[in-house]
Amino acid sequence: MRLRWFNRFLEGKETMDNAPRSGGPSTSVKTDNIERVRQVLLQNRRLSIRWISKKLGNSKDSVSTIIHKYLDCIKMIFKRHCDTRWSSRRQAVAALQKNLPSVHKVLQRMTDRPNNWTTDTASDDDPSQRD
Repeated sequence: MRLRWFNRFLEGKETMDNAPRSGGPSTSVKTDNIERVRQVLLQNRRLSIRWISKKLGNSKDSVSTIIHKYLDCIKMIFKRHCDTRWSSRRQAVAALQKNLPSVHKVLQRMTDRPNNWTTDTASDDDPSQRD
């Protein structure tokens, strides 16, 4: 790196400032592209970043940045339906908070009965119904 700077000074460069560059900033993350990605996600929240980027003609990195940073969405996995969907972070947090009590019950059963926690068909509310 030092040799490169030395050679530049020998060629007449007098400052260490960057030279002006042609072109402008990246155009992939513009408001119209953000709106296009938003519209695609509103039509179908199960699409992949790869599919969206091919459909809109943008790079996968640009689409990913738009989805995660500008639209503030994350991919959620819905085991009950065996699929994934894009969801806002606010919706994801609300879903996790809603399901937290049931997750706590499963973890408690796993701790209390590590060998048969999945075979419990008795009511969680009535301890007399348990094995």
